[in-house]
Amino acid sequence: MKNKKRSKTYVVVGIVILTLLLIYFIKFQLPIFLNNKAENLFLSHNYEGALEYFNKALLLNPNSKEIWLKKGKTLENLGKTEEALICYDKALQIDKNFEDALSLKGELLKSLGNYNESIKCFDRLIEINESNWVAWNNKAAILEEEGKFIDAMVAYTRALEINSNSKEIWNNLGKLFYRMGEYESAVKCFDEALNIDVSYAEAWNGRGVALCRLKRYPEAVQSFENALISNPNFTLALENRKKCGKIQLNELMEKALSLF
Repeated sequence: MKNKKRSKTYVVVGIVILTLLLIYFIKFQLPIFLNNKAENLFLSHNYEGALEYFNKALLLNPNSKEIWLKKGKTLENLGKTEEALICYDKALQIDKNFEDALSLKGELLKSLGNYNESIKCFDRLIEINESNWVAWNNKAAILEEEGKFIDAMVAYTRALEINSNSKEIWNNLGKLFYRMGEYESAVKCFDEALNIDVSYAEAWNGRGVALCRLKRYPEAVQSFENALISNPNFTLALENRKKCGKIQLNELMEKALSLF
């Protein structure tokens, strides 16, 4: 009798242990496995597969802001922007100060042309961390698109005060000066960007366009050439080189004709 009772006790204990192990696996290990599987699929550009596993992971862990964020990025890559925004909002409901979600939401809204809502995201990021130069840069870009050039310049300047080694900010400021007709200032900004990265094709192209406006044609053409050396497939630089050459040729012909 004692042996039977002991055997039953061992069976019950074994079942309890197995149940606890199963609960532990489902609650802690399975979500990790599903998330890792989804991330690997995402990195291999299998976004449909990644989405399937992120959904499974969220069924087990619906309060994970990180998984909601990754699902949003996956949906963005699938072109499902509205659904992606919902995911970023879900992440922000869990943590309203989640900087990665604010940043991705702001950038997506900016790409969709929803500047009012986008700038709110970047303002919130700046509120959380005043030294967030990426947020300042993105805010400046929106202000520029809205035609608020002075406000944009202030924001770009603040971004540069935080990070003066960003070639992107210098390039963006150069483009802003160009739009304002301040071509000399634009060239200086592009030069700053190129001091940081001499192979920065976009800055070479911007420099070339500004120099062409200043009628410094040989320097402009060389800038376009440098852009094409850095990026042989940069069609805009190729087109600008041709346009600049034509402008220079037309001016030379006009000067020649004026002699007669």
